[in-house]
Amino acid sequence: MNYMTQHLLEAIEINKERKPLYAKISNKRSLKISKTLIFFEALSLITSYILDNIAKYWQKRNVPIMVHEFIPMEETPSFSEKFSDLSDICTELPKLNTREIQSKAKELYKAKDYQGLYDYLDNIINNEMSQYPKHFCMIRHILESIRRGAYLIPLHIKRAKEMGTISPEWFCRYILVNQIIIIHSSRLLDTWAFELQKEGIPIIYQDVPHIPAKPNQY
Repeated sequence: MNYMTQHLLEAIEINKERKPLYAKISNKRSLKISKTLIFFEALSLITSYILDNIAKYWQKRNVPIMVHEFIPMEETPSFSEKFSDLSDICTELPKLNTREIQSKAKELYKAKDYQGLYDYLDNIINNEMSQYPKHFCMIRHILESIRRGAYLIPLHIKRAKEMGTISPEWFCRYILVNQIIIIHSSRLLDTWAFELQKEGIPIIYQDVPHIPAKPNQY
């Protein structure tokens, strides 16, 4: 199965379906968000099929690369025009030092400190970002994905060794770094979304599935 490609195709479908719905309730102010999301998801399809095929090398050898990294888009919350609960809505965009988060994540990545990266992002997600659960939803989604990837890398390396096949570390690191380098730039989407979120429109908040830190089973 092409796990990454399937994930992206499902995400594009959801965003295309919701694009006119958000446009209607936001007087078209949401269009730049929807269009940007769809554009970058479509752009990612250029390489996803190649990455899926590389991952199959290990999948055939019982090393589940890419199998647990992506959450099914069917777990995305259903569409709603308004937040069901208007608490935790901020009047000003909260402070979040995304440059510092990206820099620290890169540092831990370069040191191959996967446990350190996991712990660092887990703390950011569960402590600092828990104060504003309805904002910075795209960055939270990316950090959750990196955290899960950092948890899985050592398991993949161990399984490959047990199976007597080559280490997938370089491949896993490639997937991981491509998420780390967009942490800060993703702030733009969340900044645009904030203008609608503070009016009660749950854009992005309800358009991405929550990514648990660890899979139920490996």
